[in-house]
Amino acid sequence: MSLYGITGVHINKNGHIDRARVQQIDGGNNSWIGQPGEYEAHEVANMIVMGEVVYSIFIIPGGTVHGPKFRNVVYDLGTEGIELEQDIEGRRAQDLVLF
Repeated sequence: MSLYGITGVHINKNGHIDRARVQQIDGGNNSWIGQPGEYEAHEVANMIVMGEVVYSIFIIPGGTVHGPKFRNVVYDLGTEGIELEQDIEGRRAQDLVLF
């Protein structure tokens, strides 16, 4: 099991996340590993299904804070995607960096 953070998302016209900016995290010292990559939402959903843990990471003045974890979801017509496990004011998907 690896730990990942999402700092940015692209949200489509239906309000679903299409793509995400993902980077691996070293949980031992709360630092980033490598460079961020852009992934389709179904790719991140597959990571979660395979046991990877994916948190939302919000950029604030002076640093970052983690938010709720992401979970995989299946939308109408069997399309896979991701959404946050909790709806917390100021820590929603649309509060991440949008691209």
